[in-house]
Amino acid sequence: MNWAVWNEIEKILLFYNVKPILAIVPDNRDSQLDVGPKDEDFFNIKIKKWIEYGWEIGVHGYQHIYNQENGGLMNFKKKSEFAGLNYLEQLSLLKKAIEVFHDNKVYPRLFIAPNHSFDKNTLKALNAIGIKIISDGFYRFPIIRNNIIWLPQQIWHIRKMPRGIWTACFHINNFSDQDIKNFKKSINDNISNIIEVSDIDLGKINKYNIFHFLFEKLFRLRRLILEKY
Repeated sequence: MNWAVWNEIEKILLFYNVKPILAIVPDNRDSQLDVGPKDEDFFNIKIKKWIEYGWEIGVHGYQHIYNQENGGLMNFKKKSEFAGLNYLEQLSLLKKAIEVFHDNKVYPRLFIAPNHSFDKNTLKALNAIGIKIISDGFYRFPIIRNNIIWLPQQIWHIRKMPRGIWTACFHINNFSDQDIKNFKKSINDNISNIIEVSDIDLGKINKYNIFHFLFEKLFRLRRLILEKY
């Protein structure tokens, strides 16, 4: 973690009372994420503090190592920690991940797949370990698919959007001073539209249907056109 950047981001979140989803790698082995000193009190102090703030802790894979050339259901890029492994292999990884949290008395209910790459076996394994929510998917509103609640994730900065509910994904380790200023401005400009996970009525979410299927296909088509031109 780039702690210098994070400290500034944390101040902004607290100032605006924004309660984010924090994607935590429980046993990081990805050298690209090792951009700051290891914090020995990460679980005992920092994560406990974030939980007291009401922030949502998410399981961001296990070790963040891409061993599979598989894009999974989202099919962003052909590299994954999970997609392509069989069910028992994925279950084993996820059990190890969740054990790290539970050993530190942290009990997450949400999963964020590294590289947005997961498949049906991932969702089955998540169900088996008691995680019922993921942050991903090209939809306008949360849906239930494969017995998992999907919180749509299709933007990488906070901006005005049509009616719907989305999560915005940020990787802050390489943020410049200007990126931090832009982050603060985007929150300030959109604060009336920012909610927290607990604001969502999880008991009133629709199951995946043909309309969600069509929206996803249209979104992917639009994305392809924008990338091409």
